[in-house]
Amino acid sequence: MAKALRPQLIRFLSGSRLQNLKRRIAETRRARCKQPHRVTVYLRLNDPYSYLLLQVLDELADRYPLQYDFRTVLNLQQDMYPAPSLWEKNARVDGAYLADLYQLRFPQSLPHSTCVRDTSLTAQLLHWELQPGYLDKARQLFDAYWQGDNTSLAQLVDPVITDHAQCYRHHLRANESLLEKNGHYLSAMLHYGGEWYWGIDRLEHLERRLNSMGL
Repeated sequence: MAKALRPQLIRFLSGSRLQNLKRRIAETRRARCKQPHRVTVYLRLNDPYSYLLLQVLDELADRYPLQYDFRTVLNLQQDMYPAPSLWEKNARVDGAYLADLYQLRFPQSLPHSTCVRDTSLTAQLLHWELQPGYLDKARQLFDAYWQGDNTSLAQLVDPVITDHAQCYRHHLRANESLLEKNGHYLSAMLHYGGEWYWGIDRLEHLERRLNSMGL
């Protein structure tokens, strides 16, 4: 009897029925608590996928009643990136391809990236998390960073913040710990209703889910 039931159980656990059940439970909990359709977005300044994702989030929110909870991250989980330089190289090649495919902005040359610079600018992003208008401000900062527009960067950032980036280290660690606690390690991730969606070429799956809910 147990052997006969095993294949059916495996199909259920790996199929769409279990996924749909989990989604119904997540939506029931959201509605019961009278919570909005909140999407947690993890962004990293020196990540090509994050730069591309930022360029489409306004349009996504225009189509669906979403609220974004932005979480800026910077430090990668070392055990998940055994060859970080190779990862970064491939990510930039992939970023250029995706930008061309979706007609988004992407530089021909790499941005000027150093540990000190990226940490300072990340502090500015963390500061904006605590204020309204993060999406618009972050998009401008990402764009200036990736396009090498130092003049715009200087106008966007507050030196008091960027010169004291260490004051935001606990905030940064809290964001990175939340990403890890919820079961992921990549940036450019969207977390909605218990499921993860990576980058712009996975937004289709999120949109299909939202469409199935009549949103």
